[in-house]
Amino acid sequence: MATKWTSKVQFPKDSNYIITVKDATFGPSKSSGKPMITLKSEISAPDTVMVDGEEYTVAGVELTTYYVTQSIDEHGNLDAEKTKSIAQRLEKLYKAYGMDFATFNPENPDVDAFKGKRVYALLEPEVREQRKQPTAEQIKNKQMGDVLKNPVTGKALVNYFPKVGEIFGVAE
Repeated sequence: MATKWTSKVQFPKDSNYIITVKDATFGPSKSSGKPMITLKSEISAPDTVMVDGEEYTVAGVELTTYYVTQSIDEHGNLDAEKTKSIAQRLEKLYKAYGMDFATFNPENPDVDAFKGKRVYALLEPEVREQRKQPTAEQIKNKQMGDVLKNPVTGKALVNYFPKVGEIFGVAE
């Protein structure tokens, strides 16, 4: 019987995943304020994967991806060259999801069209170091807390999360 996957187990990189978009929103990035599409998906297939000889259930594991729609500088001005490059990446994304990019509006994209779409995807692990709560000094300097380390090995403690590396196309 498979064990439910947790972020303590390195997520296996593979190109045979199918993910399903459960929710899609459009709004400003919390960190940069740039307009972005946010896709919340879950793994639909495979149901399980093998990691170091152990079987783990991954079906239902959630992941979030972000796609900026325009490059706007700190003064609110549109960077046309960067926005053109962003549009080219978004066009590939729309095609991979089987959607028509001709109607794309970077200021108000139809994100509902993503909902329910199933696509083949390359998923890979995103490694995040675990950190202590920041000290008052670190907060003042807008720094993160110190990295937590294993007291025996001295190695950083990490968590693993699935990250979309590439979307290949619609899964039937």
